[in-house]
Amino acid sequence: MISVYYIYLYVFVSILLLFKKRIFLILTGIVLVFFSGFRYGVGIDYFSYKAKILSETDPLNYIEPLSRVMMLFSRNNDNIVYFFLFSSLIYIFFIFFGYIRLNIFRSLTIYTFTFFTISYLTSFGFVRQFSATGILFFGLTYLYQNKRLWFIIFCLLACLFHKMAILYLPIIFCRNLFLKNFKPVYYVVVLLMSFIFGHILIYLIQIVGFYSHYINRFEVFGQKIFFSLILVFLFVLFVEYLFSVSSRYNNLKIYSRNLTFCGLFIYGCFLSQGEHVARISYFLLSFFPVYISAVYFSIKNNNIKAIFLIFIIFCSTFYFFYTIHVAYSSELGINFLNNYKFIWSA
Repeated sequence: MISVYYIYLYVFVSILLLFKKRIFLILTGIVLVFFSGFRYGVGIDYFSYKAKILSETDPLNYIEPLSRVMMLFSRNNDNIVYFFLFSSLIYIFFIFFGYIRLNIFRSLTIYTFTFFTISYLTSFGFVRQFSATGILFFGLTYLYQNKRLWFIIFCLLACLFHKMAILYLPIIFCRNLFLKNFKPVYYVVVLLMSFIFGHILIYLIQIVGFYSHYINRFEVFGQKIFFSLILVFLFVLFVEYLFSVSSRYNNLKIYSRNLTFCGLFIYGCFLSQGEHVARISYFLLSFFPVYISAVYFSIKNNNIKAIFLIFIIFCSTFYFFYTIHVAYSSELGINFLNNYKFIWSA
């Protein structure tokens, strides 16, 4: 059974975003932090973190410095809520301020962020990574403006929450490439190549040893989500090239499209290894809502704009409830979303 709390969240957030004014967008962010930060028993790794935090013998030396500080703060105050509340606040704060920096802080962007797949709901699991994801996303807004030093600073800051973020530091050398407008056929061809290139990457990882303990270790899930994301990306790409016009979002469309595409490419490379490896792509897939919104606000024809909006609302709604359904019927035997309750009622 799907928890009724998610229905409340969906309805409440959808109503708030209808008003479109900035105060309601900020209020939506507060609601999202509250819903995520004060949860209990929700997230595939929730009880793992709870055990680590409440343990009296685990020094947590293997945890990244700032994540460790938050966990130790929770331990010293004998309350696990601090870790999850701070993690949620960091993730959503940096995502929202990233939208503001990109001038895309709009209802559609936040709607897609909240209900699209590999976004808000997914942050209930992989907690440290999503704190780092928010910070790296914010850093990439500086790279977009060619402020490379600030990108380095925020990338390194993200590493203090999850060391996987360091893998994206070399992006600083590829900024001009991410602002290049490629033809659609290139994206299709390269995505197909990801399945072949993935085997090479996995071989190199096993040689280097970085995160090699994840290789060939987990059950493979997420194929349906990946292929559906490919279809959504290609649809948005199709609409962009046929119906979008020149606007102030031109460069942002290209930048967010290429970052999203790279996220999908990385996802495809590691698809055979399951979500625990493919989640490295989540850092860049955080730009999917930006790309969708940038395309939407560049469409001049009102009929096409309406069709595109209906499609995105349908996809986001489907992904939101499908994610909850998958959690309910998980083959792992863990209903990691539908046990939702607030911390004070646990």
